[in-house]
Amino acid sequence: MLRSLVGSEMCIRDSIRPYTPISRVDQTGYFELMVKKYKGSKMGSHTHALKRGDKLSVKGPFVKIPIKANQYRHIGMLCGGSGVAPMFQVAHHVLNTSGNKTNINMVYANRRKEDVLLGNELNELMMAYPNFSPYFVLSKAPSDWMGGIGHVNKEIIKAFMPGPDRASDSVVLVCGPPGFMKDVSGDKDFKSSPPSQGELAGMLKDMGYSSKQVFKF
Repeated sequence: MLRSLVGSEMCIRDSIRPYTPISRVDQTGYFELMVKKYKGSKMGSHTHALKRGDKLSVKGPFVKIPIKANQYRHIGMLCGGSGVAPMFQVAHHVLNTSGNKTNINMVYANRRKEDVLLGNELNELMMAYPNFSPYFVLSKAPSDWMGGIGHVNKEIIKAFMPGPDRASDSVVLVCGPPGFMKDVSGDKDFKSSPPSQGELAGMLKDMGYSSKQVFKF
């Protein structure tokens, strides 16, 4: 959780944003964050403007869901944009654990190839661990694109995610921008603090998944 005062001299506001570290969970001494800057982003723009020696207030870490190697037979990941960050941390932790047999399938959606974050790191995991399989989907794909084209749909979910009949040994993790969450699983309930999981909705509900099999970051 990052906290900072952002804005102009005439209008300074306290801005708080949650981020998932992309470094290993057992890393000591420092941690790494992936902060995306885009038009209108308060914390992202502020963080990218920081200079050496500037400071940010940090609070945490907060464990969202404790996932261990071999806890599940199959982990499915549905993510969009910067929502890949918690997925990468989970995959990196599980796959690097000695004796792990958990299979991980990830569907990662973006608009353009240039928008893909941690692409090299995900490919490195795929090359190192045969039980990790990422599938990249672009809504505006180049002519030579070999991955998925369009948006995440029920056919893609059925092809890559553990089915709704696998609730006893599998979990589906979801993270992405509001529109992505609404279509896939329904967003979290931000009326409470911290936000609750909210009701399961979207394509996952339509396909018969239960709320206990789905976790929203």
